[in-house]
Amino acid sequence: MLASFQQTAVAETSFYAPKVKKKVSVETKKKTKYSLGGQLTLKDRIHDSKVSFSGSATWKPDSKDYWYIKGTAKHNFDKGDEGFTYNYGLGYDDWHEGTWTVQINNYDSLKIGEGGLNLDSAIVSVGYKTKIEQLQKLNMKSTITLSKRTDGDTKLSTSLQWAPKKYWFIKGILIMPLENGKPYWNYLFGYDDWHPGTFGFEYTNYESNPTSETNFRKGFFSLTYKYKLK
Repeated sequence: MLASFQQTAVAETSFYAPKVKKKVSVETKKKTKYSLGGQLTLKDRIHDSKVSFSGSATWKPDSKDYWYIKGTAKHNFDKGDEGFTYNYGLGYDDWHEGTWTVQINNYDSLKIGEGGLNLDSAIVSVGYKTKIEQLQKLNMKSTITLSKRTDGDTKLSTSLQWAPKKYWFIKGILIMPLENGKPYWNYLFGYDDWHPGTFGFEYTNYESNPTSETNFRKGFFSLTYKYKLK
């Protein structure tokens, strides 16, 4: 570790030789601090009014970095449904434009004691958040993603998000299967403040819509609350 030294000569009026005072500034290495936070979500699916509640937690080994591990537990309130389930994700995700993201996610409804992580249905994805000046001027941003489900096809997708006002957004995603199938799309919109201690809400369309259809009823409304423990 380098130390900075500042020397100041103090003149003496007697016969003694000048004394030198040394100020030593020693930098202390800051400890890496992890972070732990997440969100609580209440969802209501439109076409059949199925309500679910989920809680997620995201752990980052370094709060100033972008590596993360995430787990989500969900309970469906509808009788005869899958009940308590979970899913997970991990990887590197920098939110800045002009950066890359690499992730492994499993969005399936997994059950304790039935397959564990179920890597056969996991999705590996590599994405690039574009940095285009023309889009930035319009409060828009785009991401290009290549994803591969372990037991499925490879897909190329591109998203375009517009923020007409701070934290309000409209987002569309176009997906192109590279091996089988035709292109399709889905969309979402709402209010999403990333700060802990805030509420958000959105509509999410989960249907694989042909490019000429919207299928609004094949979606759900959600109310979220973000929290931070450390």
